[in-house]
Amino acid sequence: MKHLIITGASKGLGEAVAIKGLALYDHVWCVSRTESAIIKEYTSAQSASYHFLPTDLSKAQDVDHCLAHLWAEIALSSITSIHLINNAATLSPMGLAGHVGRLSAMRAAFSLNVETLIAFCEWFLEKTTSLAADKRILNISSGAGRKAYPAWSVYCATKAAVDRYSTCVSVEQGEHNFPGKIVSLAPGVIETDMQATIRAQEKENFPLLDRFIQLKEEGKLWAPSYAAELLVGFLHSRAFGQDPLFDLRDWAAQVSS
Repeated sequence: MKHLIITGASKGLGEAVAIKGLALYDHVWCVSRTESAIIKEYTSAQSASYHFLPTDLSKAQDVDHCLAHLWAEIALSSITSIHLINNAATLSPMGLAGHVGRLSAMRAAFSLNVETLIAFCEWFLEKTTSLAADKRILNISSGAGRKAYPAWSVYCATKAAVDRYSTCVSVEQGEHNFPGKIVSLAPGVIETDMQATIRAQEKENFPLLDRFIQLKEEGKLWAPSYAAELLVGFLHSRAFGQDPLFDLRDWAAQVSS
């Protein structure tokens, strides 16, 4: 049986990837606070078994409960491939460092963007360590983890942490008898609610505002469905795992050449 587990599947890229996955996996497990009405409607015509696990991924107790429930429902002996996509994340808090009121939002960002992501990875690696199957983890990172953006110091820091964690795990897995593959992927610039939030900022709060407005006006934002098609293609390719840090734009260039 082929399993796909994806966090943050209620909208945007996560939702689009889940929809693509329904045609490729026997079981698709969507973990988010709210359920996607689009996925729910779409699954009525699909053969894949769709599972929605309502979870507040910003709360450690909810995450632990979700992971315990998830593994209780997956028959280890029947797995031929199991793929985990950690997509859930928050851009908040935006704004220049040192402004009042950022501390609680900063803690929430590290909890969701880093702690929850690592919790899912650790659970996955522990449960599948002796499993001779196709095991892949795709952590959705960002170019912001590899380049400094003013007003995104917290977001950049969380994504840099995701990158470093993924590279360390990649080295470790090379020593295992049944290694898994892991990649931290910068997905490019996609037209999602996050982009709308960015464009709604005041310029004094986000100095690069004009650049992101221009990306929208010039039609340089990928549709989530297109990005999802690229992402799923990369996830299933032989190239996956060769470099633990990757950019989806590089994959787009490869498949179009």
